[in-house]
Amino acid sequence: APERLPDKINQTDVTSTQPSVVHLDGKEILYFASNRAGGQGGMDIWYATRKLDGGDLAFTAPKNAGAKINTEHNEITPYYNVGEKMLYFSSDGHMTMGGLDIFRVEGTQSEWQFPVNVGSPYNSGADDYFYIQNRYGDGGFFVSNRIFQHKKETTTDEDIFEFRRSQTKQEYVIKGIIYDQEDSIPLSNVEV
Repeated sequence: APERLPDKINQTDVTSTQPSVVHLDGKEILYFASNRAGGQGGMDIWYATRKLDGGDLAFTAPKNAGAKINTEHNEITPYYNVGEKMLYFSSDGHMTMGGLDIFRVEGTQSEWQFPVNVGSPYNSGADDYFYIQNRYGDGGFFVSNRIFQHKKETTTDEDIFEFRRSQTKQEYVIKGIIYDQEDSIPLSNVEV
């Protein structure tokens, strides 16, 4: 039967949702989204841990995953891939293609690199979230309210999408000229 986690995780008048549980280095790590006090704002990614040989509900007090991941807006739907040591989550506070986008960041608990937008085709101009990989790592699922193939013309409803990872890497090339804002002269040696 389901058993409610302790009050330090399920605080009164606070949303604690979208759990992702992993086992790493003798610990169970519970990542989840919450709007509790002490965060960066909106919904944030939090985590709590317990020793695998400890009591079933002996979790530490939740800790915020930090300012590299969390913004003043919303970070939701955490999914941690132990093999990659990569956290996937969705955000509307980092640079997005529109709405919520899926991001990945290497690290664990509160020690993170900088988040990277996973780009197209996973992200769109609509909301994209609940990214999860299958057990083989060659595909998975995500949720989106995107418009697609003349079958869905509005973003009012969500759909579950399946993806397969291609063995060939896709490359995108963007060409253009960057101009100096004051005198409109083309700039050279500029990296975007």
